[in-house]
Amino acid sequence: MNRSGFRFLFILLIAAAMVTIGLGTAQGATDGDKFKAWTMRCEAPEGAAKICHLFQVAKDEESGRDLVHVAVGYRGDRAEPLAIISVPLGVFLPPGVAMQVDQGKPIRAPFEICDPDACRAGFPLTPDMVSSLKGGVALNVTLENAVGQKKALQISLSGFTAGINALTQ
Repeated sequence: MNRSGFRFLFILLIAAAMVTIGLGTAQGATDGDKFKAWTMRCEAPEGAAKICHLFQVAKDEESGRDLVHVAVGYRGDRAEPLAIISVPLGVFLPPGVAMQVDQGKPIRAPFEICDPDACRAGFPLTPDMVSSLKGGVALNVTLENAVGQKKALQISLSGFTAGINALTQ
């Protein structure tokens, strides 16, 4: 899936969340702001406040294809941010997505929904997770296909602290 496809799907997912739970706004954030390896994306749906999230895309080194899209944003009614990891179709759904900051404790998140373009796992980031991400070097994301082959990718955490701080201003 290309970057614009992930962007559209994330905004669609965020808009749906905004209708049901409300989503925080990032008054000081600007669309396209770069925080080293992370980029800020802001949209202003018609009749609604500006919605922003921080994202990064990991590509397959061999094919150049987008493999993992990680997005982090805030809900208006919650103090902790929400992370959404999107991956292309063809991943094995039962194990979910495995994540590990550097050599820390691994966690798994179940895939919640797939559409014709991607499968997504969404989950709140606890204060401990946010602290780990802020202090880490890389988020190691591991996916499995239907025959049990694992694909590990690294998401750089360079700039994550500045980016997530910009979301709360």
